[in-house]
Amino acid sequence: MTEIEVIRYVMGSPKSYKSVFEDMESYARWWPIDTNYVSEETISIMPIAPFAIHLKKMHTTAKNTVEYRYIKGPLRGQGRWIFQDINGENYFKISYYINVKGLTPMISLFAKSALFEQIHKKNVEKIIREAERLVIKNKRYETEKHTF
Repeated sequence: MTEIEVIRYVMGSPKSYKSVFEDMESYARWWPIDTNYVSEETISIMPIAPFAIHLKKMHTTAKNTVEYRYIKGPLRGQGRWIFQDINGENYFKISYYINVKGLTPMISLFAKSALFEQIHKKNVEKIIREAERLVIKNKRYETEKHTF
């Protein structure tokens, strides 16, 4: 299994970002990686051509997370967005954590490589930046609590 975590601090409210990541039907409109809505709570992404990965949103009771299962493509495992408030500050921590393995020994070796980690981190940074733009554009942040 390969484990990678990407952490970034962003402005706004965790609830606003969580709502963006829960709305899988809208991913193709803002997600910066080739993305298609497949079916209820499932999307297909192509982070590296020609490998398409299907992610299915999982139901969780944790109020500050959105979880996915990698259900189709060269990887299997899970991913988790975590939205952590920082004691009422005007920013919070957003992180994406994956725990995946390849379907073949060759894909498993690639998933453990520095190149895979670099590509994954770069893609997650793009996703967070686009989510941040979307939240600000749609004014889903709490202006009276946070200053930009």
